[in-house]
Amino acid sequence: MSSQTDSLYKLQTADIEKAGLILADAFKHDPIWGKILKGCSLAQRRTWFQSPVRYCMKYGAAIATSPAIEGFAGWLPGEYSEMTFGRLLKSGVSRSCKKVGFKPMLRMMPLRVFDADRKRHMQDRPYIYVMIVGVAPEYQGQGFGGKLLRNIINESDNTGLPIYLETSTHGNVAIYNHLGFKILDEINLPKLNLPQWEMLREPS
Repeated sequence: MSSQTDSLYKLQTADIEKAGLILADAFKHDPIWGKILKGCSLAQRRTWFQSPVRYCMKYGAAIATSPAIEGFAGWLPGEYSEMTFGRLLKSGVSRSCKKVGFKPMLRMMPLRVFDADRKRHMQDRPYIYVMIVGVAPEYQGQGFGGKLLRNIINESDNTGLPIYLETSTHGNVAIYNHLGFKILDEINLPKLNLPQWEMLREPS
């Protein structure tokens, strides 16, 4: 994937642990992760959130606002949006999962509906899939999230590829609407009983 990341920081292997810490703090009040990681210690949560970092480093882009990693974004070519068992092994994600235990992995099963929905919405069309965007609580509201999102939007506009993502809060829906994303579908996750919005932004 080509990239317009000159003003941002491309994560290195040595940054994975810190990025996991930042994401764990950024998503500590997220409704979905609150249920999936219920009962997990802070250390386990930080290890768990190393998984999307490793996966995006392997198959797409893993970018931070600076080497201090105030915020992180990971995105992928749409063809790699589904985290298959083989890809988990190759990216090293399975190691992080084993350290946390299998209960969170079982609780993630309802999220498999996203894989089917992405295929239904996008069919064979190439796209950019935003796996995760998070900013450390002490840096939220200072423009770091916007910087990351604008970078992904620039990537989309330059390559002509649409951006697909899922989000779990009304507040995020409003932010993405402002940036040109449209709601494709609103669903209720089975078993977790939580709403999710599936969204798409066409390139300019």
